[in-house]
Amino acid sequence: MTQLTFEEYRQFVDSITSDTSKQYASFLHRLAELEMSDAHLKTNVNIPRLVTAAFGMMAEGGEFGDIVKKILFQGKEITPELRDKLIKELGDVAWYWANACTALEVNPNEVIQRNKDKLLERFPEGAFSVERSENRSKSDT
Repeated sequence: MTQLTFEEYRQFVDSITSDTSKQYASFLHRLAELEMSDAHLKTNVNIPRLVTAAFGMMAEGGEFGDIVKKILFQGKEITPELRDKLIKELGDVAWYWANACTALEVNPNEVIQRNKDKLLERFPEGAFSVERSENRSKSDT
């Protein structure tokens, strides 16, 4: 078996990457399609706000996770200042989450209720179970 070169891998990755991911015109066309689709189907999704929320939650969640990583794996002490930083990062996550709710025109209370309902279906006894955590129904996402 010959060893794959980085250039071969790069070409492979490029071949399975969508035009929307590679080309500005395709990307803009897709954004326009999404806007028209929303107007036509009345899905009530604000695409620019949704994109902002998605990227923001990933970035801020990453910052929160980076602090926890340093605590767990790099011996960083949990000081009152570090705890405060975690709370501030969590607030940033919440800010973007609220934007996602606005983008989807959904009440945040409905989101948390739906989440609770989903988790109660997964854990009907109201307690964690490794078995139920690992063996979910097909509708459990």
